[in-house]
Amino acid sequence: MAMAGSDQAAGWMMLDRFVYRRDEDNDGGGWRFPDESTAPLRATSSTSLGRPFDVAILHAEPPAVSRLYVRWPGGTKGKYGSSAGTALMAAHRDLILFQLVSMEGHITHDHFVCIASSDPAAGPHMELKRLPVCTIPMVLPPCSCEEQDTEEETPSCEEEDTEDATMRRVFFPNTLGLIRGREEEFAVAQLAMVTKIRGAHRMEAEV
Repeated sequence: MAMAGSDQAAGWMMLDRFVYRRDEDNDGGGWRFPDESTAPLRATSSTSLGRPFDVAILHAEPPAVSRLYVRWPGGTKGKYGSSAGTALMAAHRDLILFQLVSMEGHITHDHFVCIASSDPAAGPHMELKRLPVCTIPMVLPPCSCEEQDTEEETPSCEEEDTEDATMRRVFFPNTLGLIRGREEEFAVAQLAMVTKIRGAHRMEAEV
């Protein structure tokens, strides 16, 4: 990752793939959400359910590893549900893509793009943009009849699916890519690989 507006030597960092989540500050423990003096790259936003959260990047000069911290004020239990999760999805240049999962009634996935920059006068700065929900479903191909080398009984073609099946699109960290374009342009791409059940050697991919 590299911060916009900074020189190449001082503006890039190696980012840990693990997200350090802090539900609340613990006075009795040795862990706290980084303060502004140690992590000036920070921002605040809210999920699609209106739940606030804080993000901070604890920068370390390479080859040391920088860390992404997320804090849920008030914790992740109670009226906000029994659990909440965070995952780092991708990074490119001055952008970081991460996912927040809220389990409140039903599972909600929010995706945010973190934009980091450094200005000689104002210093380090970071902003968050929540991406719109993707409504394009995943289309699974029908299961087709194939000759089997074994003597196991298999369903006839009449019993097998002959139409494509659709399901809600799911984004996993190892399927997403983030591409930084010119000026403020960026794109998020997903590679979805679908295996046909009755022939594991046959696969399809879409971007």
